[in-house]
Amino acid sequence: MQIKDLTKEGSNLQLTVLAEKVAQGVATNGTTYLSITLKDKTGTIEARLWDAKPLDLETWVKGNFYEVNINIIEYRRILQAKINSYNIVDPSEINLDDFLETAPINAEEMYQEITNFVNNLQEPVYKKMMELILLQYGEDFKVWPAAIRNHHEIKSGLLWHSLTMLKMAESLRTIYSDRLIDFELLGCGVILHDLGKVIEISVGTVSDFSLAGKLLGHISIMGNEIHRIAKENGIVDDKVLLLEHLVLASHGKLEFGSPVEPHLLEAEILSFLDNLDARIYRIDRELDKINANDQTPRLLPIENRWFIKHFDKNK
Repeated sequence: MQIKDLTKEGSNLQLTVLAEKVAQGVATNGTTYLSITLKDKTGTIEARLWDAKPLDLETWVKGNFYEVNINIIEYRRILQAKINSYNIVDPSEINLDDFLETAPINAEEMYQEITNFVNNLQEPVYKKMMELILLQYGEDFKVWPAAIRNHHEIKSGLLWHSLTMLKMAESLRTIYSDRLIDFELLGCGVILHDLGKVIEISVGTVSDFSLAGKLLGHISIMGNEIHRIAKENGIVDDKVLLLEHLVLASHGKLEFGSPVEPHLLEAEILSFLDNLDARIYRIDRELDKINANDQTPRLLPIENRWFIKHFDKNK
């Protein structure tokens, strides 16, 4: 059985899972409990190990694998697991790919679309900069998640998110063909805007922020990388500044983490495409977990709103 197969009121269910998060708490009766996010390739579920003993506190570690026996309840419209018993699983017996959710499109195929865009660039500065950056970070680009949580937090999620945005940007060429939009600059900005996450996020059995990620963040990281690569390769051109600006302004507002707000039309468009794809991913992911005519729990990243699944796409 996998996490996606779980339904409310299930009991004595056996799963092999990865502990993605482990936190300790104190119940109203004064006993200690563990709040654990269980994960497999199909999704996650929040679990509780009540009346946790000192040995439980030592045994449950983020990134370890466990075979668990659980009961399923519905709490505030969200499925939750109660851990009845568990055993540690030797990681040598585990195929990590069985526990990592992966983007639905083949990574090599997605990356080929990215390189096709770069190969067709007409502006020499953009083309040279993109070639140099992808030469250094292309292999990581293929497999990295786009985030630790909230959107595209899966293997190859960064590439999937970036390619989706690139397709969205390319679709605007026909609609806004008469506007002052540099679509080559926009496309390059789309590819680069989150690429700093290959440095910001450390990946393994679970993802976490690297020291550089904690202290600098992916936006500043990639802004610095663009500047460094241009300088090391003797590329002195204002178009390098345009690429830096699209990355630095990609979150749209200072309060959302951008060190500068958009001052190019292409940067404004990029920030909206980024937000749109991230929100579609998060809402669609939650809708996929429920039945037709049910509603999702409140989604904190989407202004704490809930959404109704008003039809089933498989019917």
